[in-house]
Amino acid sequence: MRLFWSRAFRLALAAMLLWSRFSPPAASAESTATEVSHAKEDDKGITQTYDVVSDPLLNAWVDGIAHQLWTQVGRRDVPYRITILDDGTINSFTIGGGYIYVDTGLLDFVQSDDELASVIGHETGHNERRHTVTFQTKQTIASLLFGVAAIFSPALFEFGQILEGGTLAKIQRGQELQADQYGLALMTRTGYDPDAMVSMMNHLGMLENEHQDTIDRYLADHPGVPDRIAHLVGYPALDPTKRTANAVLTQALHDEQEDRYSIAALKLRNFLMKHPDDAIAQLHLARVEIALGQLGKSAQMFSLAAENGDAATKSAALADLSRLQADEGRSSSSPPPYGSLGTNLSEVRTEHLRIATDLSPRVQTGLDRLSIIKQHLQNVADEVPEINRSPARPGTRMETLQKSLAAMGRSIDSAMNKSEEVVQGVGQFKSERMSGLLEDNQEIFRTIEEQSSVNPLPPHAQAVVANAPRVIDDLRTADADLTRSVDSGLSAIDILDAGLNDFEALLKQLRRVPLAGGDLSPEQVRTLEPRVRKAGDSLARAASVAARAEQSFNLARSRQLQSRITLLGLTYPQERFQTLTDALKERFSTPPLDFAAMNRAMLTPGEVAAASIIAADLNTTPQAILSEAKANGKTIVDVADAHGMNALSLEIFLGLIYLNYTDDPQKELLGISYVTFPSPQMRRPS
Repeated sequence: MRLFWSRAFRLALAAMLLWSRFSPPAASAESTATEVSHAKEDDKGITQTYDVVSDPLLNAWVDGIAHQLWTQVGRRDVPYRITILDDGTINSFTIGGGYIYVDTGLLDFVQSDDELASVIGHETGHNERRHTVTFQTKQTIASLLFGVAAIFSPALFEFGQILEGGTLAKIQRGQELQADQYGLALMTRTGYDPDAMVSMMNHLGMLENEHQDTIDRYLADHPGVPDRIAHLVGYPALDPTKRTANAVLTQALHDEQEDRYSIAALKLRNFLMKHPDDAIAQLHLARVEIALGQLGKSAQMFSLAAENGDAATKSAALADLSRLQADEGRSSSSPPPYGSLGTNLSEVRTEHLRIATDLSPRVQTGLDRLSIIKQHLQNVADEVPEINRSPARPGTRMETLQKSLAAMGRSIDSAMNKSEEVVQGVGQFKSERMSGLLEDNQEIFRTIEEQSSVNPLPPHAQAVVANAPRVIDDLRTADADLTRSVDSGLSAIDILDAGLNDFEALLKQLRRVPLAGGDLSPEQVRTLEPRVRKAGDSLARAASVAARAEQSFNLARSRQLQSRITLLGLTYPQERFQTLTDALKERFSTPPLDFAAMNRAMLTPGEVAAASIIAADLNTTPQAILSEAKANGKTIVDVADAHGMNALSLEIFLGLIYLNYTDDPQKELLGISYVTFPSPQMRRPS
């Protein structure tokens, strides 16, 4: 995850920009109309403080889930809305009045639509229970920028020293649990799997363990993950003594429909432990086993479903079994000779080692320089003047200055965070060990080597080895992306350092400016204007260069995930490839390339997935993306970059597709029981 030292500055600016709530009315006297009005004003300050993400694919994803949940809310007079903030923190928060915010870091963290629904449901619960109204104090907005109303915020107290005397307005433990309960009920009513709230908590628990020192004080007033899970499993939607077998099967089939194959498999297997002759569960487990490459188990389940099911189930099972058997033993293409593959792999691994060795000292230089800039940034935050204790009047010169300062704050935050993400995330090669994305590339090389070293190659391994040369080319390109990201990141750090000097000079000048009537005079504006322009331009340039560094970084991550999807061996048998196209159809409206088209174009499964995601983002077809790539001699991922697509969006959706197959259900669903529910007469889902 990323660390965000520039939040110290952003908090200082936020305190200045958001002072409109200095003395809000008591909660008991605040009507819904007043709550919404206050939130609307606070939203203006937040969107001045953060960059808002306009990516169409990410917004369609978040909006779709949120609006489905909001069809079931009780407060119909609240105009719910959700905004994505360009911040890598794993965080979400609400300011009441239906205004909910999620950070890009959270979107990159959740592992399914259902987990995202659990987060949005939680924040909706705070609104429905009017928790943020209860805690409207003059510190509330600043504390919300720390994510106090968030489902989780590991960096919360890292910057708390800038607010004196315990000014963070914490949401009470009981209110967090109430928001969990409401969110759980809401996502259950709208058809999402309630288990996802527990799996989300388990992921956060792992994060909690990694950052225990940082969050100990936070958890003194926020319930910890084990406490929250213990409460969750006691609610009706998850209570094993109240959850019917029909409900459990319905949720398993929902997971299958959303193509969460490993999660659905666990639930269906556990269901069959209690109901071993249930033909519906057997039929669907057989289909899920194909996705996971368990072809023998799949054939066995199809046979059992045909034996135990009614006429319709028997017919479906036998048809699926026939297709599976026809596919078995066939390979989609002939793998290259192992000798040539081994030579190529050896060469590219040697090249990767050289790149890692070259990048490591430059990464360390970036980390060292960032440490210095962090202290500089803290010093700059101390210089932020309280030039006005109330919002500037619209149309005044003071309002223009405040907007300029807010833009500079966004530039500082963006340049710092994106540069830090890159230099930390690329990794290093030290003591014969790699870290970060460099290690990820090395791990993928090892996977290719392991898959190709079996003699003779089984059919599923032949499918992997046949695509290995394309994967190796992608990883070589990913190494080039990493080199570019470090170069740009270091440049952004240099520009930011100079820009902070310009900005500090501006702030010192501002501290000497006498105000008359709460506004600046024309002469004061003329005096300040050169420094405002110089600081604004240099900081905006630092943010732009850092954004390019982040783009290269996320292009490398996208190529890695594309490679990992390919190495799942989804081209054998053809029925298994169908599970990938099913997942792509479920998530995106445009039909993906089919098996025949993939083979004709000599694409990999990962490239098929990437083409579908890019097509959805650009509002075109996967065939058009493929044609453009061929015409211009580009890779599929390069087409996304050429069109200015946010590579983070591509990486997020490739990651969701990959996790469909590779989730660890035992860790995901830790603490949930599936085999102790009662077994009343079931109503079979259609």
